[in-house]
Amino acid sequence: APTEDTVPAEDTEPTEAATEKEEKPLEKPVRGSISGNTYTNDFASLTFTKPKNWKYQSDANIALYMGVADEMYDLDCESFLQISGTMYDMMVMDETTGTSVSITFENLETTNNVGLSESDYLHALKRQLTVNDPSCKFGSRGQAYLSGNQYATLPVTLEYKGMVVRQTYYVRAQGKY
Repeated sequence: APTEDTVPAEDTEPTEAATEKEEKPLEKPVRGSISGNTYTNDFASLTFTKPKNWKYQSDANIALYMGVADEMYDLDCESFLQISGTMYDMMVMDETTGTSVSITFENLETTNNVGLSESDYLHALKRQLTVNDPSCKFGSRGQAYLSGNQYATLPVTLEYKGMVVRQTYYVRAQGKY
């Protein structure tokens, strides 16, 4: 599941470029690719162009953030998810403000969440966040469209190391992911 730095601050909107594809969606997750300023992931049907001053994080930095060995990122995406349950595919950050966006995959079978609707998943996430930090405040659940796909959303505000952190979780199920 995403963490406190997964979505930009409330008043910052990342740019996104929608792509039209007529191909059948991929059934298994694959790593996205970065070309210049643009991240693309065919499995997630997402294309994201980072703002000029933001920096894509290396796999080594993401592994450190996740608390896994660097070698995990040598595995294919499906194997990684079978072992770990969740995987950050991409993180991009404005290092001056800490604002960031990340793309995360979860193997719902590995994490015992298979069969949950997006709404049920957000409800479970809300319970988990409240257990970890009772100060969490939640906005109203909603819906958003990214690259033509519908996502269930949940805005969250919490305090972390003396900072107020605002994030929004965007959730979309795709098979067992």
